[in-house]
Amino acid sequence: MLTATPSGELTCTHWPTSDCKIFHTRFDPAHFSLLQFGNAGIDLPPKIATAVPKRQAEFFHGRLCAQAALRDAGVAQGQVGVGAQREPLWPQGIAGSITHHGAMAAAVVLPAARWAGVGMDVETVGSGQQSAALQETIIMPRERLVLAAHDSAMGMDTLLTLAFSAKESFYKGIYGLVGRVLDFDVISLIGIEASTGTLWFEVMEALGGLYQPGYRFQVAFAAEAGQVMTLFRRAA
Repeated sequence: MLTATPSGELTCTHWPTSDCKIFHTRFDPAHFSLLQFGNAGIDLPPKIATAVPKRQAEFFHGRLCAQAALRDAGVAQGQVGVGAQREPLWPQGIAGSITHHGAMAAAVVLPAARWAGVGMDVETVGSGQQSAALQETIIMPRERLVLAAHDSAMGMDTLLTLAFSAKESFYKGIYGLVGRVLDFDVISLIGIEASTGTLWFEVMEALGGLYQPGYRFQVAFAAEAGQVMTLFRRAA
C-alpha cells in the first residue's frame, strides 16, 4: 500500500502483485501556491488557475506524481494535458492514470505498446451512511451476494469501498475505448480472491473491443489500515 510520507515528498512504491510502480505524495492544500506549477515545469490550465485552492493542490500534486512516473519511464519532458471530459492526455507511447484522495495524490504509467489503458484509484474505507449510500447507488443485487460471502473475513465497509474503487479504476482505464462516462451497472462484480488481491468482473453491456456482454476481467486490489487501492490494466 501507499505508506505515509512527509508532506511534499515524492515516493515510489511497487504494486504488491505486479511490476507497476506507483509514484505518490501527500500535501497540505493550505500551504499550496500556484508558483509551484512554474517551479516544477508543470503547465497550469486556465480552469485550474481559477479553481479553489484545494482543487489546484490536487491537480498539481497529481501532475507532479505523473511527471515523476514519466521521467522514470524515460519521458523527460512530457506534459499530461487535459481532455474535453477532464481526462488526462498522456504523451505518445504512454498509458497512465492519476488519482487523488484527501491529501494524497498518486500516478502510474505503463507502455502503450503493451497496455491500451490503465486506471488506478485510492479510497478511504467508508462507514455508516457512506457505506449505505454505496450499497444503494453502485451495487446491484447479484453483487451483494458476492460481497456477503466475504463479509466475515474482510468486513462489509471495506468490500463496498473496494467495489466502488474498482469500478472507478475500470472507468478510467476503459475511457479511451468508450469515450464516455459509464454507469455503475455496466460491469458486475462476480468474484473476490483475497489471497491474490483480485476482483473479478463481468461486462453487462457492449462497450467495444473485447468488452462485450459476458466478458470477464480482473482488477487488482490492496487493502490495509482503512485504505483501499485498485488497479485495472487494459491490454493493447
